[in-house]
Amino acid sequence: MSVQEVLLQTDFLQRGQQISKAYEIAEDVKECLGCGYDENLDGRIVVSVDGKKYYVKCPVMTQQCRYGQYMLELMEKSVLDHVRSISGVPSRFHQALESPRTTSATSGVDMWLESKKNFLLLHGSHGCGKSFGAAYALKMLDRKALMPYWDKKLLWQHIRVLWTSSYLLTNVDDVFREAQFSPFLIIDDLGSEESTSRARGRISEVISARYDHCRLTIITSNDDAVKIGETYGRRVYTRITESGMIINCGERNLRLE
Repeated sequence: MSVQEVLLQTDFLQRGQQISKAYEIAEDVKECLGCGYDENLDGRIVVSVDGKKYYVKCPVMTQQCRYGQYMLELMEKSVLDHVRSISGVPSRFHQALESPRTTSATSGVDMWLESKKNFLLLHGSHGCGKSFGAAYALKMLDRKALMPYWDKKLLWQHIRVLWTSSYLLTNVDDVFREAQFSPFLIIDDLGSEESTSRARGRISEVISARYDHCRLTIITSNDDAVKIGETYGRRVYTRITESGMIINCGERNLRLE
């Protein structure tokens, strides 16, 4: 081994020891050091060892400290950006999702999230907030997926979702296939597809596949569960009612308010 290689190895070992020492020093920190919103620090504190500075993750960072609040705001923005990027989510919902109003649909979604059921049917008249409720559910589920890693931006993994109309689901083969396997599916406006045995068969096949594999599914429709059962068969009705929650979103047209 050359002299240069020995010096490099020695330097490497010394640096490793200094880094370990920096982490030991950081563990003794018991109160906030006031790192604030410095993005360059990225939630780390500066520790000096033998005259050299090392950046170590703050051991006392919380969601209440200034940097923690900054990270939460960044995460919320990332969630909204993800929802807005989903093909199928109406652009008219984009701004409203920042501060969602409380409706029968959004309240129903909150109950569904607590229930841990796989299916959710949002039904009601035109304009009662069914589709917005589905978009709100997407936002809340994505937020739930990121929250365990709220302070670790590199670990943020947004949920995969397919948002589709029942018309596209029953007429586009790629959508029909993806609808069976997507981790999260939103079928918007069930009942708007063509009234054919082929369309009804495809709806039944997708619902059954998702029921069998316990995949999250939200359905919006003007029809209630009984009417859906009459249209698509008892098999679809039982799949939705056995493993899901049914929310009547009412008759009010919120678009006119």
